[in-house]
Parts: sequence; C-alpha cells; structure tokens
Amino acid sequence: MNLSEDFKLQQVKLKENIQFLIECNKLEEASNIIAEYETMINNDIDVYSFKAVIAIMQNRNEDAMEILLKALDFDVNNADILYNLGYIFESKKEYKNAYTYYRKAKKNTKDEQLMLQIDSVMHELEKLPVIQDYIKSKKVLFIAYYFPPIGSSGVQRSLKYVKYLKQYGWDPIVVTVKNDDSNTIFTKKDETFLNEIPDETQIVRIDMPTSISSNHIKEVIDLACGLINDKGLKEEYFNYIEKYKTLDFILRPDVYILWANNVIKQIEKCVDFDDIDIIYTTSSPYSDHVAGFFLKQHYNKPWVADFRDEWSNNCYARRNKNDIIYKFDYSMEEKIVNYADKIITTTPLSSDNYRNIFNLDNEKVITITNGYDEDDFQNLEIISNNDKFTMIHNGVLYSVRTPETFFQAVSNLLKKGLIDKNKFKIYMGPTDDDDRWKKLSKELLLEDNIEFLGYLNHKDSLRLAAKVDSLLLIVGSEKRTGAVYPGKLFEYLRLNKPILSLSPIGGVVDKLIKDLDRGFNIEFLDVEGIEKAYLNMYQMWKDGKLKSYNTTENIMQFDRKVLTKRLVALFDELTNKDTKNIELIEGKN
Repeated sequence: MNLSEDFKLQQVKLKENIQFLIECNKLEEASNIIAEYETMINNDIDVYSFKAVIAIMQNRNEDAMEILLKALDFDVNNADILYNLGYIFESKKEYKNAYTYYRKAKKNTKDEQLMLQIDSVMHELEKLPVIQDYIKSKKVLFIAYYFPPIGSSGVQRSLKYVKYLKQYGWDPIVVTVKNDDSNTIFTKKDETFLNEIPDETQIVRIDMPTSISSNHIKEVIDLACGLINDKGLKEEYFNYIEKYKTLDFILRPDVYILWANNVIKQIEKCVDFDDIDIIYTTSSPYSDHVAGFFLKQHYNKPWVADFRDEWSNNCYARRNKNDIIYKFDYSMEEKIVNYADKIITTTPLSSDNYRNIFNLDNEKVITITNGYDEDDFQNLEIISNNDKFTMIHNGVLYSVRTPETFFQAVSNLLKKGLIDKNKFKIYMGPTDDDDRWKKLSKELLLEDNIEFLGYLNHKDSLRLAAKVDSLLLIVGSEKRTGAVYPGKLFEYLRLNKPILSLSPIGGVVDKLIKDLDRGFNIEFLDVEGIEKAYLNMYQMWKDGKLKSYNTTENIMQFDRKVLTKRLVALFDELTNKDTKNIELIEGKN
C-alpha cells in the first residue's frame, strides 16, 4: 500500500504521542491510541514494542513475551524486539535465554547507544557462573515433542538425556510442544518429571495448531513431498488424497507434522543457530525427524536421528507394503536415514534392521538402549515376600501387547487348584481398553485378584513396583516384537526382582533375561508355558525361596548417566570435539 505523505506524518505523530504517554506512565491512554492506530495499520513492528513495554510496566511479563515473539514473525532480526525479549528473560532469571536474545540483538543493531547498552548488560551476565559455563559448553538443539509435563514412557529417554548432558559439557536447548491436550494413554501428564529438568535448561515450547486451515494443509503436504524424490510416487499420493480427502492420508507421517511445520517456521526467532553445534531429534512422533531434516538442510548442522521405535518396520503397526501410504512413509524414512549423520536405535536387532532395510553403513547406526536412572532408586524401599504373591505389569498395554494369554494361564492354574485364590494379587498398569480387560478378568473369575491401576505418575508406579514380589513384562506375539526392549525392562532389572516376560524366543528380551538370569521368558501364545513359569514363581514365593538379585556391573551399564555418556561421545565425534575417555564402541560403556 502506498501511503500519502500526510498519512505517513500522521503515523509518526501518533507513535511519538504513544511513546510520550508511556514515558509519562499514562498506560491506559497509550493503549487506547494503540487500539485506534491498529484499526488503520496492522502489524507495525513499533506498535508491538509499545504493547510489550506497557505489559512489562504492568508486570505482565508473560503477555509481553507473547507479544514480542509474535512481532518476530514479521521481523526476526529486529534488535529492539530482541533486546526486550532479553530483558524479560533476565527479569525471570532465565539467564541463558536472556543472554541468547541480547547477543542476537547485538548482531542485528547499528544503533551505537543500544550496542553499548547491550554490551553493558552482557558484561554483567557474563559474571554469573551459569553464563560462564554456558559460554564454554557445546549446544545441542534437542527436538522432542514428548517432553515433561507429558508423562509417557517415551518421555523418560529424552528427560534423562537432558538431565545429564550438562555433566559432559553439553547444553541442551529443548524444543517441545506447548499445548498438547490430547490426554491419551501416551500423553498423560506427569508433573513430577518437571522437577528433574535442571535449572536454567532452555526450553522452547511451540504450539501445536488447534485447528487446521487450508494453508496448514498445503504447507505440510509440501514438507512431506520435500522428502520424496520419486515423481511417480508423488503423483500417486496426490491422486490418493484427492480421492479420499482424509486427514490420516494427508498428514504424513503423523498428525504431529502440523507441530513440526510450526517448529520449522518459528525456531529461528527462538534460537541463535550460530551457537548450535548439533541437532538431535527423537521419535516417535516421526515428524520430529521431518523437522530435523529441514533444519539440517537450512542451517547445515550435524544431525542425529534417534528412533525409539522403528518406523515403517514398526512391529506394533500392521502395514500393507503395497499400500500407497506405506510406500510414502517408507520413502520419507529412507530419505531421513540417509540424510542424517547418525541413526540411533534402542536395540541391536533394530540397528541391524536399519542397516539391512536401508543399506546403511555399519558405523552409521548406533545402539543406545533405554535404561534406568539410579537417582530414582535412592531412598526407594524395595521389599518382597508379601502375604500374597504379588505381581505388577508396570507399563502401558496396547496393540499386540495384551494380557489375554497371561490372564488365561492364571485362570487355568486357579481352576486346576494349583494356586490359592486368596494368595495372589496382580496389578495392571494403563491399557488402551480397560473395559475389555476388566470384562475378560471377570469371565475368567479373576476380578478379585486383578486390579487395574490406570495411569500413575512415574514415582508412584516405581514405589508400587518396589513392593511387589515379581514383575510382568508383556511384549507381544509377533516375531518383529523380538527386536523391542520395552523401556520398563531396565527398571525391572534394577528392582532386582524375578521377571516373567512374554516375548518371542530368540529376541532381545529373551536373550537379556537369560544372559542375566533374571527370571523366565515365554512365548506370548504359549499358555501352558506361562502356566508353568507363573506356578514356578508362585511355589518359590510360597516356600520363601523367591529369588532376589544384586545390582551388578551388567545392570549398571543401563544407568541413564552411562547411556548419556555414550550419546555425548557421538555428539563429540560428529562435531570433532575431544572424545577421550568416552567410548563409543557398540555395547561398551
């Protein structure tokens, strides 16, 4: 729009008037003029500054921060906006964030007075030990949709890395979701996890869109297609979504691509990429890796993609390999694993799968298992030999992880008179269909013996597991589940109690339990075998001979601190940092 000279002059006078009123602390009058001004001119960067200053003067720092971040959508390098953001974070005592924004402001200003002011503030901040350490440390942009206060089991891997990275000279800048309200069994809130995040950890929380516009659809389709080289596959995909017009088909690889798209668009205003040494993404959701792909492409930083579960080869997803959606996801995954500098999986078999399926070099794929945090076991009272033989499944049951064969086996023992109905108790964690399993337990005459706990926060679930006699681990029946270590397995090992596992013979869980002599692993569908194993444990409990174990070196290799050390070795290798005293050799800690 070409504004007349008179109108431009009127703009200048209005802004001068607003500035004068703010300086005189006449904030209500200034706000009224701003409202009038915005009816004529939208998205004037100076007005954002005025509104933010008013909010700061009214002690509404959160509002001020939202206003300023919005302003950066229109001018990501505006020095005044960046400086004011630094001021807000400093007032909140978030000194790392403050230092980051002051430094960005300094890079983007030519105003000598502002430059001197920034230098003075940064000089004072640099006297703080936290900033001295921050300047010396290496920085990882840590992209994890699932992060506290979300409390799913997948959160723990990311949380524990963030907890311990600083001890090895790395500062994580966590990029996560701001507003996940889905409330599924995988996204239950666990506020206790927030207490484990180290003070001064930089956390960038970016919105998940709450509604989907046509512009969103276009952007996420462009993102997905940016990972596909096959023109024929793209054309087939476009024909497919045009025919079905279903969001499940459009939002690839998952609904969280909407969030990843926001990350890609907004991250520059929150992070100084000149200071980032490496990018780390973790899935699920697999859209985290889509964000990593485009950020590496744009900023040319080393990138590590961590697959907590396999993607197109996921054992809990029944995929038709001739289906267009499978082929599209596979093609996206192929592009990602080839473009990333390193791939991490959580089991040796998953690592082999990635090497074989995508023809990756051996050294490109690293196994870093899940684990347990020794801190969680400090002051934890671990007891056994209860009045009843007690067992717990301390995790989520979903998909092919079901209690059906286990319930059937216990019911058979009860009907045969081999176990006393008054002498055993089974606790079940959350499931994707409690009503179904409660109905089954009633049909099998087990409703008095099985208690469905629903979701417990991590501390409470661990306390309960510490008080039972034995631990139940359900992995599933399909052969592909043999490549999976459920995350809770490692806490089970540290609890030093016997384990009854239902997992494929020859799989990673079977091998680990046998190698460590920590209980029984039975095929999921082998009801008779489950009966024998459960009865064996029941009889040992009854005779007071149920085994307890010690925390040996073979168990301590799964301590989260040790596992973080392996991740750091990988980061150091990719950034040509000093890796002495940190071994990256597969399986060695």
